Amino acid sequence: MFPTQRAASPLGHLFNYHLFAHGRLFYRYYGSEACRFSPQAAFRLLSHLAADNARPTTLWDPFCGTGFILSVAGCFFPQAFPVLLGSDVQPEAVRCAARNLALFTDAAAFSARRRELEMCMRPSPKHRLRWGEVAAYFDRLGAAVDFSTPSYRFATFIADAATARRPEQDLTIFADLPYGRSSTLVGAVDYLACLAPLLKAHPQLRGLFIAPASASAGFQELGLQSGRSLRLRGFKGGRLGASFAPVASQLVPLAGTLPPADRTQVRLGYHPLVDGIWDGHGLI
Repeated sequence: MFPTQRAASPLGHLFNYHLFAHGRLFYRYYGSEACRFSPQAAFRLLSHLAADNARPTTLWDPFCGTGFILSVAGCFFPQAFPVLLGSDVQPEAVRCAARNLALFTDAAAFSARRRELEMCMRPSPKHRLRWGEVAAYFDRLGAAVDFSTPSYRFATFIADAATARRPEQDLTIFADLPYGRSSTLVGAVDYLACLAPLLKAHPQLRGLFIAPASASAGFQELGLQSGRSLRLRGFKGGRLGASFAPVASQLVPLAGTLPPADRTQVRLGYHPLVDGIWDGHGLI
């Protein structure tokens, strides 16, 4: 990870992507994946979103799952995202996200999780070695948090992303879109069909959606249909990030010069801040 990315966060020096992960530091619910999204990628992309935004905004993950991406944002980028919203169609996911987001705003929630980590260390020396490392890291994070003045506020709610509506004018979405056999979407044939009404209902929002690279063509079509600026960024693991913004607001260019504001922008290739090398761009 680049030093400039760590410097974008007040607690960037404490970020450890091996430990700041699902199933160890944070709660999971039955059926959730242990490493659904890379902590390192989440930190890098959040640092890029924070730099893109001219002022603090509300961050919303309408496919929040365990609330992991929001937890990274709350712990490391509260100055850019002082309000966090998490929603999902699964009630157990929403409850889990609320528990995770409370860890760094509620001293009682933090202490309860610390006691659970202590219990995980007791069965054997092997467990003490594994979970002791996690508990020590948890303590370092807790020592850097002022629980008397929480650095972010959050809310979680059950909602279908296709029909959910938010009134905030400064709104940013960052979501790892559900896919695979364990995924469930309500009210839409697939996640691209789900995003169309979401973008239409929130003309003011900026969004970053993570999906398989095979969704590239669908995102290009969605960008044209919605009249949004669109930038596609590929990274390792066969995935891409699709960044949407109102046409009137320019996306920070990765290479070259932005086209006129009345044209849809589609930049294809690897983003140097994620996991690769820029390999060209195109316009449609």
